[in-house]
This record gives sequence, C-alpha cells and structure tokens, in this order.
Amino acid sequence: MIPATTPISTTPSIIPKSHTLPLSKQWESEQQQRKDKGLCYRCGDPFLPGHRCKSALSIMEYRDSTNNVILEAADEETRLYEQEAANDGATSISYLPP
Repeated sequence: MIPATTPISTTPSIIPKSHTLPLSKQWESEQQQRKDKGLCYRCGDPFLPGHRCKSALSIMEYRDSTNNVILEAADEETRLYEQEAANDGATSISYLPP
C-alpha cells in the first residue's frame, strides 16, 4: 500500500509576495512627494499658476476598404485643429485625455 501524501501545488501563488507598497499607496506617496516639491500631480512638471500639462500623443488604428491596417498619430493640438476644421456641420469624434 502506498502512503497518502499531501499534494504539492505547482501553480504559482495568485498574490505575489513582494515588499513593495500596494499601487494605491505608491500613488498616494508619489502625489505627496510631488506636492512637497511643488510639482504637478499628473505630469510631474513644476506647478505654477496657469500650468497646463503637455499634450498627449494618440494613435488611432483603423482598416480601409481592403482590410489594410492604417495607423494615424497626432498630438492634442493637431487633433483640436482638425476637429475645428471638420466642424462645418459634419459629425466629429474627439478624445481629450483626462
């Protein structure tokens, strides 16, 4: 007769064992450090009256009639200019980062 043994799990633990802070605590800590240094919470640049974060780059992917993938990249200023030019009664779709 074979003695019964306790099965050993070969799958990794779902919760990683690490000595780092949880993400929310890391973010709170980073926000406090930026506040202490007078930096913007979002972009990390010096925060002064009238500060605006640098524009974000967006990449759009779509397929043409022959099913080819077409990539289009534009920064925020370019998108806003194109949106204004297209607003002659046509429907426009725009995305502004949070």
